Amino acid sequence: AAASDRTSPAEVKQMFDDFAPSFESKLIDSLKYSAPKECAQTASNRIDNRQGRRYSSCLDAGCGTGLSGPHLRPLVDGTFVGVDLSPKM
Repeated sequence: AAASDRTSPAEVKQMFDDFAPSFESKLIDSLKYSAPKECAQTASNRIDNRQGRRYSSCLDAGCGTGLSGPHLRPLVDGTFVGVDLSPKM
């Protein structure tokens, strides 16, 4: 797609800023969103394959409101950072 066909970062930021107040309820309650639990289960399985060695750090890029944090944090010994384009997330 041509650059002019893409949504600008400012538009994406605004969309998620607007969505932030209802984000969790829409994903969890309405859509039965389970990706954070599934991601953590996969990460936990990898720890099993690493002879129990937990992760030394984690970057949750596009973390939104932090839904993955409670599921992933127990698997990380060190720094856990979440970043998102939308400051309201």
